[in-house]
Amino acid sequence: MRKLILFLLFTAIVAILAFPGMALTSAKDGLVLWAASLVPTLFPFMVITSLIVQYSGARGKSVFGQCVFAGIVSGYPVGAASAYLLKQQGADEEQVSTLAAFASFCSPGFMLSTIGTGLFGDSRMGLAVAIAHYASWLAMWITYKLAGGLRFGKIAAQQEERQVVFSHALKSSVENGINSILCVGGYVVLFSILISLVQKFSMSKIPAFVNCLFGTLLELDNGAILTCQSGLPVAVQAALLSFGVTWGGGCVVMQIT
Repeated sequence: MRKLILFLLFTAIVAILAFPGMALTSAKDGLVLWAASLVPTLFPFMVITSLIVQYSGARGKSVFGQCVFAGIVSGYPVGAASAYLLKQQGADEEQVSTLAAFASFCSPGFMLSTIGTGLFGDSRMGLAVAIAHYASWLAMWITYKLAGGLRFGKIAAQQEERQVVFSHALKSSVENGINSILCVGGYVVLFSILISLVQKFSMSKIPAFVNCLFGTLLELDNGAILTCQSGLPVAVQAALLSFGVTWGGGCVVMQIT
């Protein structure tokens, strides 16, 4: 596995050196996407979500509910990024990982507006994708609940209520938000370069379904654009888009991790 990773890394270096102009352009596009779209939409929610949890004195199940709500409203990766709040209360790695999984949602604006109206040209497609996305979360919640998971109540007994000073809470929230949004930007730029290189070397004979699926596996925005412009049957596009928004793409998965 280590040799394979090294081979891919050296291949990426050679490709960037061979096509420096394309790599530079795609990196700039990633920076523009990050600065123009992700920073103004994600950073405020990162700060406010952290403040809400600190001031509410959330414990156990209430942390779970607030992080899930943040994920539903804000989308990737805000909900999962708030899982560290539970870790600060003494949760173990399994509980933190569970919370991150359940708090990971695609933004409703992206599904309804970007995919439905903007890319596909039909708001009904965005609604269908959103229904499938939230239904998958509900199925996961029911399955995990029946299996005896989602146990956060014990954390409450381990914690004592403490007074929150606004200046300290705001400083901590802003610092955590800056670290998170910078990390998101780094991944966006990296995957922008990676996707451009993959498209450069991809052959035109690759079936449209495979091309769309591969793009979705790497990065959600790119995969959604490829899918809506593919000319595939509507049912196939709906399935690919529903899978894409729930998977989130490798870029989002790495951000959450």
